[in-house]
Amino acid sequence: MAEQASIPYGGRVFRVRPLTLRQIRDILPALNIAASGFGTAESMQACAVVIAAALGRDHPEMTLDAVLDCETAPSEITGAVNAIVTLSGLVPAGEAPAGSDWTP
Repeated sequence: MAEQASIPYGGRVFRVRPLTLRQIRDILPALNIAASGFGTAESMQACAVVIAAALGRDHPEMTLDAVLDCETAPSEITGAVNAIVTLSGLVPAGEAPAGSDWTP
């Protein structure tokens, strides 16, 4: 079984697996926007797309709309995205993901 991570989001803790190649391909534009920073409507939407892709695989109720409707803090959003990209091998372990110091 592939490595998993626990991601706190919206008052729950989700177990997620690394993104599949198809998921990475499908959300690549959002990954590029999310990596550029946090604080615009476009970057928030991009983060939500990345989170929904990761959560939706094993938690089908976590659609993009469900992710957007969660009460959460900016630090939880960026923490989730950073965990997802690291788990998926898009950032080497131990290296800070782009935007890891994002502030709203």
